[in-house]
Amino acid sequence: MARLPPLYALRAFESAARQLSLTRAARELNITQSAVSRHVKTLEHDLGCLLFERKGPSLKLTPTGLTLAKDLSSAFAEMQGVCDLVRSGRGGLRL
Repeated sequence: MARLPPLYALRAFESAARQLSLTRAARELNITQSAVSRHVKTLEHDLGCLLFERKGPSLKLTPTGLTLAKDLSSAFAEMQGVCDLVRSGRGGLRL
């Protein structure tokens, strides 16, 4: 089974893709803009494809990036929902 890319890289990409901004993603994640950029580059290297078209300061998702961003947004939303259930005590495990 293939290993997953680093979670920090997936999260940085998802945030940057949703906002089409490395700066706003950095603010959301409480890290620097250069860290977001490095994380996205790490993910692109790991996956072997470009996820953004970079033209000066603007970002545009590639077709592959768009597909990945949609699926990651759904996956992170689902994980957030599960965590919220556990925090509320409704999703706790019973032994």
